[in-house]
Amino acid sequence: MSKKNEQKHTFEQKTISSIQDIGKMVQQIRKESKLTQHHAALLCGVTPKFLSELETGKNKHFSLRLILRVMHFFGIELVCKKRTIK
Repeated sequence: MSKKNEQKHTFEQKTISSIQDIGKMVQQIRKESKLTQHHAALLCGVTPKFLSELETGKNKHFSLRLILRVMHFFGIELVCKKRTIK
């Protein structure tokens, strides 16, 4: 997002367990930013179809590279850690 369109989003740290979780977060930030899917996709460098499918979780075989590109654009950080086995 450009500096003039940049908004501060407040999210608690979330555990992501599916692509759908990422898609919901992306969709929420996109809507808060008042961007259409088409415009956001162009700015992210992905197709509108890709962004739509990510937000809705319709496609189960996404490119991690493209997901990370979209996450980076929307300011979503990916942090990985070893989970505790109960």
